Amino acid sequence: GQYYLHFFSKKQPDLNWENEKLRQKIYEMMNFWIDKGIGGFRMDVIDMIGKIPDEKVVNNGPMLHPYLKEMNQATFGDKNLLTVGETWGATPEIAKLYSDPKGQELSMVFQFEHICLQYQEGQPKWHYQKELNISKLKEIFNKWQT
Repeated sequence: GQYYLHFFSKKQPDLNWENEKLRQKIYEMMNFWIDKGIGGFRMDVIDMIGKIPDEKVVNNGPMLHPYLKEMNQATFGDKNLLTVGETWGATPEIAKLYSDPKGQELSMVFQFEHICLQYQEGQPKWHYQKELNISKLKEIFNKWQT
């Protein structure tokens, strides 16, 4: 049989970002849409593109920022586009690396730390507690917005 890495659905294989030909094809696709006039890109789980599966490194791997810089330079870097990355594994400090204009990566990121407040152990993914701890919610938002 055939096997491939997938962190999510079996119908959604993870891409091998170490493969330069693959990265170039992604950049070609992005430039195709840029040439069509799109206003930006939303990049789901972008913090996983530097993963090292054999070492169990999933988020924020060592090649993450070099790949983003390469993508920026090959595609949207000199355009007036909005780029936003979904970054489950980011901290506020790491988020600043993504969005620092000098870093030439992304315009901004979004994360889900506040969503995790209502997770219930042993329950389906989107089955939340009915009660929300407002104090903890404010604490998380303050941490991210300062």
